[in-house]
Amino acid sequence: MQALLAYGADILPRPAERRCAIISENEKYKYRAISILVQHKGEENAIDMGELYCLVFGKPYQNKINDTRAIRTIITEMRKEGQPIGSNGDGYYLIKTKSELDKYCSRLRKRAIRIFSQEAHIRKISLPELVGQVHLLISNEIGAPDA
Repeated sequence: MQALLAYGADILPRPAERRCAIISENEKYKYRAISILVQHKGEENAIDMGELYCLVFGKPYQNKINDTRAIRTIITEMRKEGQPIGSNGDGYYLIKTKSELDKYCSRLRKRAIRIFSQEAHIRKISLPELVGQVHLLISNEIGAPDA
């Protein structure tokens, strides 16, 4: 799937890419999701997770938390691919400005710090000490030679 070049840019595949007849089921769902999300740019235009699920998968959910796990998985994969998809209490949206990106990333960072703080308390070490350990783990993973 084509990466977003700028906030709010057109991220639908180019015509040549649309001609590809063989795409995975997962890619089909990603394409549907992004096709819907381009109509929900900006936090103020968020689409409810349940509504997005129904539109992407073409069926209603029975249990909003359990049944919509598939759409959350699709959104997570798209974010890992670099799609600027934000979420709030109202649902999902395409991030359209740098300030929205900063706001969303700030929420992510605060959540990560709360989780690390919880781990530090359980381990009975300081938060900076835990962050140092995590940094070493990340450095070792990145710098580790291929086996």
